[in-house]
Amino acid sequence: MNTTISTKTYTTKTYRLLSAEWICTPAMIQLAVAQFPFDPDWSIKLLTDGFSLSRDMAEGLVSGAIPYQVIDEAVVFYITTK
Repeated sequence: MNTTISTKTYTTKTYRLLSAEWICTPAMIQLAVAQFPFDPDWSIKLLTDGFSLSRDMAEGLVSGAIPYQVIDEAVVFYITTK
């Protein structure tokens, strides 16, 4: 009897979007999330242009598909890939 065990390696990457003296990142993310149902393109563009995120990441954040945490004045989220 042969048994094959498949092992998959997953990698989790941590992203931290930091605030600056002139910008409060948690407020920007909240603004994009609140506006998403009304103008999804604007919300996604705010995050892709403002934080250099990929479109998929930005859409995931504003749609709620990617959960995030506010830690101090930073927004932190995790992406797990195979």
